[in-house]
Amino acid sequence: MPNLVEIVVRAKDDTKAGFAAAGASADSMNAKLQKIGMIGAAGLGAVAVASVAMAAKFDSSMELIHTQAGVAQSQIAGLKQGVLDLAGQVGFSPGNLSDALFHIESSFASIGIKGPQAMSLLKIAAEGAAVGNSNLVDTTNALDATIASGISGVKSFSGAMGALNAIVGSGDMHMQDLNEAMGTGIMAIAKSYGQSIIQVGAALATLGDNNIRGAKAATDLRMAWQAIQSPMKAGVGILKDLGINSQQLAQVMTHQGLTAALQEFVDHLKAAKIPISDWGEYVTKIFGKKAGVGIAVLVDQLDRVKSKIPDITSAMGNFGDAWTKTQQTATQQFKELEASVQSLAIQLGEKLLPYATKLMDFLLAHKTVAVDVSLGIGALTAALAAYAIGAKIALVVTTLMEAPWILIGVAIIALAVLIIKYHKQ
Repeated sequence: MPNLVEIVVRAKDDTKAGFAAAGASADSMNAKLQKIGMIGAAGLGAVAVASVAMAAKFDSSMELIHTQAGVAQSQIAGLKQGVLDLAGQVGFSPGNLSDALFHIESSFASIGIKGPQAMSLLKIAAEGAAVGNSNLVDTTNALDATIASGISGVKSFSGAMGALNAIVGSGDMHMQDLNEAMGTGIMAIAKSYGQSIIQVGAALATLGDNNIRGAKAATDLRMAWQAIQSPMKAGVGILKDLGINSQQLAQVMTHQGLTAALQEFVDHLKAAKIPISDWGEYVTKIFGKKAGVGIAVLVDQLDRVKSKIPDITSAMGNFGDAWTKTQQTATQQFKELEASVQSLAIQLGEKLLPYATKLMDFLLAHKTVAVDVSLGIGALTAALAAYAIGAKIALVVTTLMEAPWILIGVAIIALAVLIIKYHKQ
C-alpha cells in the first residue's frame, strides 16, 4: 500500500497535467470572474474541484438526452458545446439549458429533429423565458406544445414564441401564467375545435384581464368550446327559440372562430330583445353552470375579446424587438455574464475531469489512506472558504487561477499534518 507521500506525488503529477490542458479555459474564466468581482465562497474555496463537479453534473444531464430522449451518442458532443456556447448569450445556466433541451429532443424525436433545429428552438425558448422572466423549462414546454399542436397561425419557431409573448402582452398576465395554461394541452384541444392561436390568445388575454389565469383560464376556455359544440339538452330548445340552430353555432365557431360564434349568439340575444341583465341566466341554461362561467365573461366583454385580435396579430412579429430590449437591461447582462462564467467553469472541469477520474480510481484502490487524505483536504477547503468570506474573494480566486500550484502546495501542507499523525502512532 502506498504511503501518503506517494499519494501526494501522484496527485501532484495528475493535477499538473490537468491544469496544463485546462489553461485556456482557466484564463477565460479568470477574466469573467474579475468582471463579477464577488461570487459564492463555497465554489471558490477549491475552483478546480467545483469545476469538475459542475462538469460531471452537466455531463450526466446531457447523457439523459441520449439514454432517455433517444438522441444518437455521436450527436451529444456537438449538443454539449452548443449548450455551453448558448449559456452566455441568453443568461441561463448550462444545466438549465440542458434540462430544456431534453424536452425539445423528446417532443420532436418522432419527426427526426436535427441538432441545429433543436438548438435554434432552445435559443428561442430561452429568449422567451428571459423576456417573460419565466421558468425556462416551462416556457420551452409551452413553445414545444404550441408547435407540436399544429395550430393555425404558427409558421415558425420564432413566430410561435412571438405569438405567446404577444398573448402575454395583450392580457393581464405573466409568461408563467401562460405556461401554466399551456400545460393543460390547450393548444392541441384548440386545434380540434378549429381555433387559431390568435383566437386562443384573445380569449385567454380577456380572461386574464378578469383575474382568471393559468390552468383555470385554460380549463374555462376548453369547457366553453365544448359547450358551444354540444349545448345542454335544454339549451338546444332555448337556442331554437332565439332563432339559432345549435349545429349552426358550432359550425360558425369551427370555421370562423370563437369570437364569431359569440357574436352570433349575442346578435340573437339582442334580436330577441333579451335584457342584458338576463344574459347570464340564458348562458347558464344553454351551456351549463361550469361552462357558462367562461362563456359569460367572454360574452359580456366581447368587444374586449375582439380588440385583442389585432393587438396580438401585430405584436406577433415584434418578438425580436422585445428580446433586444431585454438584453439591454442590467439584470439580463449580469445573468449572461454569470452564465458565461458557469459555462467556462464547466469547460475547465471537462478538461480536468479525466485526470480527476484517474486519481479517484487510484485513491479508491487504497481506501484506508484515502480516507485520511479526504479528511485533510476537507478541512483545508473549509479553512479556505472561511478565509475567503473575510477576504476579497475575487482576489483570492484570481491568484489561485493564475497560479494553481498554490492549491497543490497548500494541500501538501495539510497532508503533511496527517503524515506527522501517522508517525506519532
